[in-house]
Amino acid sequence: MAEYIRSLTRLGDDTRQTPRTNLDSASESDDWCKTCFNLNINILKEIWGHTPDELGRVIFQNGKSGIWVSEKGYGIYFDLSLIEAPKSSGCGFCAFLNWIIIRFEAREERYQRVYIVELTWQDGIVLTANGQRIDIYRPAGKNKSVSAESRPSYSHIPVRPDISLPNTKESFNYLKAWLKICDEYHSNCTQSPMPPPPKRLLHVGNTLVHLCEPLNEFQHRYVTLSYCWGQDDFLKLCESTNKLLHDGVEVGKLPRTVQDAMHIMRELGLEYLWVDALCIMQDNKTDWEQQSGKMCSIYERAYLTIAASTAHSANISFLNKDNLRPKPQYYATKTGLTLAARVQCANGHHYQPEYNRHQVVPDPISTRGWALQESLLSTRIIFYSAEELQWRCKTKRSCECQMPPSDEQPALIHNALEPKKILGGWGKIVQMYTQRTLSYQEDKLPAMSGIAQSIHRLTGWTYLAGLWSHEIIRQLLWVRYHLVGPISHPLLPLTYRAPTFSWAAVDYPVSMLYSFEEYDNFIDDARLIDWKMGLGTDPFGRVEYGSLTMDGKLIHSCEVHVSTSGNRSPGPLEVGPPKYFISYGDKEWYFDADVFLGTFDFTDSKGSARRSVRRLCRNGIKDVPDLESGSMVSLFLLEHSNIFNLDDKLNQHFLVLGVSPSDTEKYERLGILATYDQAIDVGNTLEQITIL
Repeated sequence: MAEYIRSLTRLGDDTRQTPRTNLDSASESDDWCKTCFNLNINILKEIWGHTPDELGRVIFQNGKSGIWVSEKGYGIYFDLSLIEAPKSSGCGFCAFLNWIIIRFEAREERYQRVYIVELTWQDGIVLTANGQRIDIYRPAGKNKSVSAESRPSYSHIPVRPDISLPNTKESFNYLKAWLKICDEYHSNCTQSPMPPPPKRLLHVGNTLVHLCEPLNEFQHRYVTLSYCWGQDDFLKLCESTNKLLHDGVEVGKLPRTVQDAMHIMRELGLEYLWVDALCIMQDNKTDWEQQSGKMCSIYERAYLTIAASTAHSANISFLNKDNLRPKPQYYATKTGLTLAARVQCANGHHYQPEYNRHQVVPDPISTRGWALQESLLSTRIIFYSAEELQWRCKTKRSCECQMPPSDEQPALIHNALEPKKILGGWGKIVQMYTQRTLSYQEDKLPAMSGIAQSIHRLTGWTYLAGLWSHEIIRQLLWVRYHLVGPISHPLLPLTYRAPTFSWAAVDYPVSMLYSFEEYDNFIDDARLIDWKMGLGTDPFGRVEYGSLTMDGKLIHSCEVHVSTSGNRSPGPLEVGPPKYFISYGDKEWYFDADVFLGTFDFTDSKGSARRSVRRLCRNGIKDVPDLESGSMVSLFLLEHSNIFNLDDKLNQHFLVLGVSPSDTEKYERLGILATYDQAIDVGNTLEQITIL
């Protein structure tokens, strides 16, 4: 190996230096392949090491292959000709790679010539072929008879279990094992021995299911169900079905997802189930607001939440969906060892919308708005995903494929303590939540009520229709999130749902302008003085009205125009506002408008005729014309950063405001303006304004 190491040139600090391409000087006695390195990350580490300053660098390349350093390990790319028999010089690992490519690509699709293998410390070995990520592993339990002499050559290849079908003994054993570990070893998941029960529960018998109202002395564990309602009709609790459900209903008359959940409960020896459609009175507004507002405690106190991830309707089974399970391909080596390859699980814990949206259809439950808080609030939850079982509790995440999750959930609900981390987690949750859908758009705030309650309980902050009183300046800087595909629906609800300063007032994905960790250099220029909220039964749910009174610097009489250089804002929006820009003096800036803008006339307090700009819903407001260029708006300075210590090089963040049509003495939000290295003179006068 030493002779081969000397034959390779390592890329140094001089970027003009190139690696040597002659691989023929390696010793013939080397027992590892010069193309695939036996798929062994330790060989690469011994040759090149692994230091942080090399991340992303190509450390070796020739005409047909190369190696680079990644954060997780190493990447190898190679031309197909290097591993095709008989050119692979008898390397069993190259033969295995070629076999995988043949098995996982149709012949007519084998146009790709260059392939990538990632050798990682945590994720194992992954081959990328035509957009598919393929795990390479030794199947557990299939190599017991292999001789001890042949095992060391393959010991670096990880051992993984095959993935079981959802309604099998193996699947239930996985669930029981996870529950046992959590019960015995996870102190963070410990629950009160007698938590107060929900108002209603379903008692699951062998043939009949009874709706009951447990007393406070209730001493049984209960299960919650997270699922998609869908468009189909199914049995729900209402005034007309209340007696039927209390008297007892046959299991077969319940929705299929509920039947499946009850089947799992019987396997676990549990008797009580909470399902929103069957435990909340659906035609009683008071009961609905009271009980939906208690979801925080209902899911947190449940022993287990079952997530019917694959069913897009309550009438569809999730236990009998086995057609999407990754089917492994087995390969026998010359020594009798069995290797395996399967397409990597890409759903649930492993789903990455920014990268997988064109290849992977997400589990239906991951697109449902209500399901996000059901997932985050649960002490323990089992996901019946399309490809495998996935487990999450307050302590650990795990899954059948044993690959690490794609990313961590925001450290917010259970263990975040620093205000900055809590707000950062909240921002990430808002971004995830607004990418999901709701059957009823008026549920925008109620479907986040449980998470909001959890944060309030942790911090004591006041909740303001999706924002928090603490550090509210940063939270006002939400913008349209462009990285999740096209928007094909109106941008505003047809009826009032939230004040204009809240992200809950619009119908599209949003994100914070910057993460909270990036705000250290910004200084507040505005101050929250007062607020008013018209709340219902649930103080974290629906609002009838809302306003913020703030103190700061306001620039009047700025003109807003429609750009003629392009008819849409940047980003993959099929339905979205045009490009708008603001002119003030001799300067112009494009800004992020929340929605379409329209011009309207009004009479001010002095009796003068004036014109301003308002939000415009394409499907709702018919009598408001599109924006007339030159209409007036105002800029309200929220914060600035002076990283260069130059007064004319400020970074500034403004709210773009229009006069409110409902109260012309107040304002409504129209969008966000961010200026960089080009300061707008805002003067020193402070004004008090109210934003509706």
